[in-house]
Amino acid sequence: MTNPPKPLEHQQKIFYTGLLILFLIELVRTAWISDIANITLVTVLNFIHGYGPTFNIDERVQGYTHPFWFLLLSGATYIFRSVYLATYILSISISLIVFWLFLTKFTKNTITAIVLACALILSKAFVDFSTSGLEYPLSYLLIIFLVLCAIKIGTQRTTTSMLCYFLCLSLLYLCRPDLILLFSPLTLFILAQNYKRPSSIICSMLIGGLPAIFWAIFSLYYYGLLFSTPTYAWLSISIPLGERLTQGIIYLIDIVNRDPLTISTIFIAIGLGLRNGIFNAILSIGIILYILYIVFMGGDFMAGRLLSAPFFLSVILLSRINFNKLQLIIFAICIGTLSIMSVNSTIFSNASFSNIKISTNGIADERGYYFKKFGLLNSDRTYFFPTEWDFKEGQLQAFCNHIGQHALKSGPGTHYLDTCALTDPLLAHFFVKKTGTSWRIGSAVRALPENYIESVALNKNLLTDSEIHDYYDSIRIITRGDLNSRNRWKEIFKVNFKNSYTIKITANKN
Repeated sequence: MTNPPKPLEHQQKIFYTGLLILFLIELVRTAWISDIANITLVTVLNFIHGYGPTFNIDERVQGYTHPFWFLLLSGATYIFRSVYLATYILSISISLIVFWLFLTKFTKNTITAIVLACALILSKAFVDFSTSGLEYPLSYLLIIFLVLCAIKIGTQRTTTSMLCYFLCLSLLYLCRPDLILLFSPLTLFILAQNYKRPSSIICSMLIGGLPAIFWAIFSLYYYGLLFSTPTYAWLSISIPLGERLTQGIIYLIDIVNRDPLTISTIFIAIGLGLRNGIFNAILSIGIILYILYIVFMGGDFMAGRLLSAPFFLSVILLSRINFNKLQLIIFAICIGTLSIMSVNSTIFSNASFSNIKISTNGIADERGYYFKKFGLLNSDRTYFFPTEWDFKEGQLQAFCNHIGQHALKSGPGTHYLDTCALTDPLLAHFFVKKTGTSWRIGSAVRALPENYIESVALNKNLLTDSEIHDYYDSIRIITRGDLNSRNRWKEIFKVNFKNSYTIKITANKN
């Protein structure tokens, strides 16, 4: 499908090293930790201090959606002892590896490398989520490996390359599950290409899929559920299709105003990819499917977050196009022009960067909102000392926003009841209907059942509603009971596999 890259010449190495240093400076100037990432950081601290991989130490709940990223963060925190230092080092290091691999494995010449590297450096979405404490740096790395494996399958068709592809696909699922959609057309294409080798396909899929299979087994055993608590919380929010699609389109329009380079690059790549060979066309179709998914889901409350991965794949796709000098000049001018609106928040960003305004459509510049508190340039030096995580008895607290931030300050002794249900095993299964103009895309605040706070505080089921009471009994057994008791496995089966037992509970917003 493509020729293997030639060894780098001395001049190329100089240019690429210069670009890498520029990107490193930008990462240091823009590095931050998002509010939602703090939930993962709390879980990491509980895990490495022996309380288990859970948010509240008295109940087994998976409050994160990225097991692979969680495990890497846990290992880095164990080594560096500071969860903040570990997060910054891991995010920046992986992002630099991604940048270098892109330059050396995909770009055809120095000029193309410089132009496309500038696109990455000037994309606000890509830069914002190259740190943030979320899983995107690791997602970018797996995207690179997937494309490289697919190219190798097309040229060599070895079982090893196919195995590597499905292994990376499995790890991508454990990093950010919805990104699998980006590679669904490519996966189908690979299967169709190798249909005469069924044993090789089956073997590669089974062995490559082992990380996802093992995690599903562990999740069912330890947490009692196949999927994370945030997944159930998001799936239990009902928004009328028309309103959801409208909000999804608004999300794309919003990025046009904030970061036109990112969205323009995506559509340019799609248009060129569809006209330049079947492999590039298939990558384009994957990007189209993901954009449609974004619209269907109603977008996101974080500006640019959902577009950062398809943008990165789009830049990889553009690196495969044979541009002539005039086309490269035109594209470079477009990059420079389109980046004007976001240049102060990317390459020229500094410690004073701030944007706390949340637009009327509910979409916010998340880095701008949190950077002054959680940006690397503004971090207190104590953030880089070993993180203290001593047990101190605390009272139960119930709220939604900034729950991870509060939990990091108070330590493992306080139980935080998450009214947005991202870390609460009962509320995550409450059915919430949003309609009208008052809702914001993302998590929804649940109304607490009568006596729920008392039930959690006293570790007793004091709920008065009979239907919710029975369901909470099952949840308590699963999340608080003996891991290996027969009764717990009975409840796990009911909640996960027996549809007749599933209860839909309608909860009004607070």
